[in-house]
Amino acid sequence: MCKMRTVALIVTYNRLDKLMLCWASTARQSFDDIVIVNNASTDGTKLWLDAIVDPRLHRLHLSDNSGGAGGFKKGAQFIKDTISADWVFIYDDDAYPQDDIVECFDRLSEVNRYDAHAAKVIDLSNNICKMNAPWIKYPVSFKENIAYLREPHSYCVSGERREQIISFSFVGLIIKKDLLCNTTDYIHDDLFIYFDDVYYSYHLHLRGSRLNYLPEITFTHDINTNVKSINPGWKVYYLVRNLLLENKYFGSERPFSLCFICMRLIKYFTISVRQPSPLQYIKYFFKAIVDGRSLKSGRRH
Repeated sequence: MCKMRTVALIVTYNRLDKLMLCWASTARQSFDDIVIVNNASTDGTKLWLDAIVDPRLHRLHLSDNSGGAGGFKKGAQFIKDTISADWVFIYDDDAYPQDDIVECFDRLSEVNRYDAHAAKVIDLSNNICKMNAPWIKYPVSFKENIAYLREPHSYCVSGERREQIISFSFVGLIIKKDLLCNTTDYIHDDLFIYFDDVYYSYHLHLRGSRLNYLPEITFTHDINTNVKSINPGWKVYYLVRNLLLENKYFGSERPFSLCFICMRLIKYFTISVRQPSPLQYIKYFFKAIVDGRSLKSGRRH
């Protein structure tokens, strides 16, 4: 039996301190190749990456910051053109794979039955990262949206058992290389940040790909869970606009109902009072609604 070949794909932008930890964790693993996409960082990332001596490392230094969406798409295209592999492990520069991740994945039963797996993602306190939890189904009606607020595990993974899913995050994704290479056009780099992974996974779901939640594999996401604001304020622009852009990419097969979208917009608006700069936040919020309804994409902050 041939050895399974694996490649790690990481995107980074101006988080050298986190990237150092990510690299330390990644370099300990038995990946055959490691691709790091540097999204035009200005904090010394390029110099630091260029000083690393590891024959597995492929550095992609981009001339412009294309966001997570553009970075992962560039990385996927590089892997398609350059690297021989069976599985691609995808994650951010502030995520750290568990030790012996490749060997643990290789030992698991039935992983080859699926086209992609979403690993369990935990924070530094060993709690499930809600922002990275895959969806089992999306709430549609008002009643279902209220039910989701009361009992999210009816719609998202529970954390400890394998389940078929319809979405995944780009933090802790393990995907067959052939599938990734054949579907790079579904990574919408004009989103810049947010919803690129949600929409990509939903495209795969619609085309019949088998997506699985795999809690036996774990990534740690180094995020601050105590922050209740969206900071900097321009980030709300992409959260709102990209949610509204579902029509551009899916038409009648869009993943989110009008009720779901309205409840999200209400949430984003009401938390404006928590923001460091509420007026700037509200300005971006309404700009996002206008641009989303006008189907304007790209980097616009």
